Amino acid sequence: MIAATNTYAILRSALADCQAQLPRVREGIQIEREPELMDHAACYAGREMAVDCTCRLVAKARAIVDALDSLSRGEYGHCQQCQLPISEARLAALPWAVRCKECEELGDRQGL
Repeated sequence: MIAATNTYAILRSALADCQAQLPRVREGIQIEREPELMDHAACYAGREMAVDCTCRLVAKARAIVDALDSLSRGEYGHCQQCQLPISEARLAALPWAVRCKECEELGDRQGL
């Protein structure tokens, strides 16, 4: 299993990165009145992209915090669905993964 101190550092770094990106992304959500219809449409599209990006960053930050919590409880690296260990390769690629590859694929097929 990946060393806990290394995993902790990786997760803390990823969380800090999310927290640093959020203020910049949220700036795109500001509502401004544009006099031209095309300008309004462009601003609306930009806001929608910023909202989507913000939602993804917040979800990622929550997953990282959950991974840090599971690490502190000694439960890190086990699938929340089947309770089997998540492969080291998957955790190296996605340290905040909560499901093993098989359960993740099953969830994707089922739309979960």
